[in-house]
Amino acid sequence: MKTHDANGEGQPIKAEAALAIYSDLPQPEKERFMVLVLRQAQQATNARMKVDSWHDIDTAFNDLDNETLSVSDAANYLSLSVTTVRRHIKAGHLTPDQHIGRNQLIRIGQLKAFKSALKRTRG
Repeated sequence: MKTHDANGEGQPIKAEAALAIYSDLPQPEKERFMVLVLRQAQQATNARMKVDSWHDIDTAFNDLDNETLSVSDAANYLSLSVTTVRRHIKAGHLTPDQHIGRNQLIRIGQLKAFKSALKRTRG
C-alpha cells in the first residue's frame, strides 16, 4: 500500500497507518479485505511450496505432524465435509488433541495417517 505526496509520488505506508485505515472501514469491507489478504498469503505460500491444492500439500506437512488443524481445515485437507469429519470424531476414528472453547483441534500427523487409511479403503 502506498500513499501519494504532493508530487504524486508513492511512498510505502507503515503497518500502523494501514491498521488505522483498516479500523475505519465498515464491517463488510473489513471482511472482504481479510479474505483478500488471506487469499494472497495462501497464493504466496503455495508458490513458495510449489503446491496448488490441499491434495499436494502433504509434503509440506512433514515437519508439522504435531501442529493442529481445526475441524474445518481438517475437512478441507481430507476432502470431506465438516459434518463427515465430526462423524469420524464421534465414531472414534479421529481424536481431537485440543479443545479451545467449542473448537476441536486435530493433530496433523493423525490426519495424515487417517487420510492414508481413507485412500487404502477407497482403493
